[in-house]
Amino acid sequence: MSLMEKISQLLEIQAELSKHQAELTKQLARLLEQLQEEGSVQEERYYSVKKAAELLDMGESTVRRLIAQGELKAVRVGGKLLIPASSLREVVESQEV
Repeated sequence: MSLMEKISQLLEIQAELSKHQAELTKQLARLLEQLQEEGSVQEERYYSVKKAAELLDMGESTVRRLIAQGELKAVRVGGKLLIPASSLREVVESQEV
């Protein structure tokens, strides 16, 4: 097989892969839309330090210390600390015995 034939063959393969990739992208987009319509994809919930402390059954100062130590993720919005629910789950799961 000549070099030109090999290049031609590789270009055909690349074109075929591009078609499959485009189809895969379309299918994934459709599935994501279905999940969102069904409510399976939920937005992240955020909790105040007070509510997070209640959920974790610990004091607010302990929650603030965990945030300061980087063990608990938080964002500051308008001077208020908000903790994502996913971060609370991570802290609980990391403490399993």
